[in-house]
Amino acid sequence: MRKLGIILILLLATPAAVLAEGERLYWGVMIGSTDYEVRGSRLYVTSLNGRVGWDFLSWLAVEGRFLTSDSSSSSSLNVNGFKIPYMGTAFAKFSLPANRTSRAKVYALAGYSVGRLEFEEAGTNVFFDASGPAYGVGVEIFADDKNGLNIEWARMVDDSDGGDDYTITQIGIGYVRRF
Repeated sequence: MRKLGIILILLLATPAAVLAEGERLYWGVMIGSTDYEVRGSRLYVTSLNGRVGWDFLSWLAVEGRFLTSDSSSSSSLNVNGFKIPYMGTAFAKFSLPANRTSRAKVYALAGYSVGRLEFEEAGTNVFFDASGPAYGVGVEIFADDKNGLNIEWARMVDDSDGGDDYTITQIGIGYVRRF
């Protein structure tokens, strides 16, 4: 699990100039609300998500992401604070319509996430490693052939730990830049 996280971080750190070739490379940033839900209780944080992707075909891309968040104080789940120090995700991205010239695209994501959650309980920080399947849907709308906005819902982790099912979900809006 830790190796996958390291690979994702290295993918995101790969210089754009090395990969840039004929509008196949893209990157983006997204800000959103991310929540952790377990046993019917939720904790919310504001998150920042960076992404780098490569279009293999007009309808298929591979994307690496890195998410981090601020901390949030909450009385829910008997914790004083919650944050996501890091979460790396690898996605396959399936787009419609299946051409590169369309100004608007709907897409679906399928992949896997690895990350760390931090809870503050009674003045002590407790860390929890989270990993699991990830999926989502979104829309990209481009103002020209290079610059666009995206709106997205993504389930970053959908798994269980110690018999408790939990999810980490992000809803966000972002900027996309194609090369």
